[in-house]
Amino acid sequence: MKNLKQTLTKNLIFLRKKANLKQSELAEKLNYSDKTVSKWENGEVMPSVEVLAQIAELYNVTIDFLVHPIDEQNFFPTPKKDESRRNKIIITLLSISVVWIVATLIYVYANIISRANLWIIFVWAFPISFVIGIVFSALWANKKTTLTVISLLIWSLIFAFFLQFWQYKLYALFLIGIPAQVVILLWGGLKRKKK
Repeated sequence: MKNLKQTLTKNLIFLRKKANLKQSELAEKLNYSDKTVSKWENGEVMPSVEVLAQIAELYNVTIDFLVHPIDEQNFFPTPKKDESRRNKIIITLLSISVVWIVATLIYVYANIISRANLWIIFVWAFPISFVIGIVFSALWANKKTTLTVISLLIWSLIFAFFLQFWQYKLYALFLIGIPAQVVILLWGGLKRKKK
């Protein structure tokens, strides 16, 4: 057991350094604290099997690879093809494009049938797009991306309301965005700890 622990800790350190990651960066990717990563690398605590699976996936190796000695001189990790990330971005953009197709159809239909110029429909397409973006970023992206999309949603909603009712000169609406942005920034500063 002692040899296994030593091998694992040595491999964790080696792979992290080979990936040019700091402990804090690895911790963020795994959604753990940097103290926990430090404990893994010092051999104080063994990561769970689930965490080992996450680490193995991150470094594009197997769990078995993590617990056996590595020939550091001849170690060349297989470059990880991040087709998964690319596919997630494409799926998100395809979903958002549906909003713009519908907005365009509504605009064209209203223009042809009633000669109405519903340009405002394109303004409202932005917040709707950001709502879809929030859903997908919550599923697939990191916390910073999700918070950025939430910020964009808030400001686009304020802007859409302002343009929708521009004749009332609702400039004060933009003041709502300031405390909302502060809340998002504070929320982003919260650290989620796992033990």
